[in-house]
Amino acid sequence: MNTRESLFALIKKQLEERSYSVCAPAELASFVAHEGFPIALVEEPKLVAGSVSGDTVRAYDIGVKLLMQRVSSADKCAPLFALIEDDIVQVATLVAEAPEVCSVVLREVAPVAGALTHAGDVAMSTVMRVELFCGM
Repeated sequence: MNTRESLFALIKKQLEERSYSVCAPAELASFVAHEGFPIALVEEPKLVAGSVSGDTVRAYDIGVKLLMQRVSSADKCAPLFALIEDDIVQVATLVAEAPEVCSVVLREVAPVAGALTHAGDVAMSTVMRVELFCGM
């Protein structure tokens, strides 16, 4: 398994352990209908230009959006945002503890404006920069 696949699998595993159904952004509509909430949209990892340190370490940015179903009006979403934020921090912490990971930096954690699905959701977006040892 290459580093890109390894990173995707590692993040997917941590999200699934927190009860998120993991999908690519293009699969969101079918996941809402068949899997339900909470949902994690995981983008393809992007190699970060200029941060490659020889052949031993590679850095990737990976975007993740976590969605939970909204149960009340938008002004009462703070508790859901707090839960999602805690999940983001927990996932990043567990990813950082993996033996193939050098470091994890949460570059961005922000609420997503408006619903991403027809079912009504609350979502937060994060971008994690993950440095991985190559060849592990």
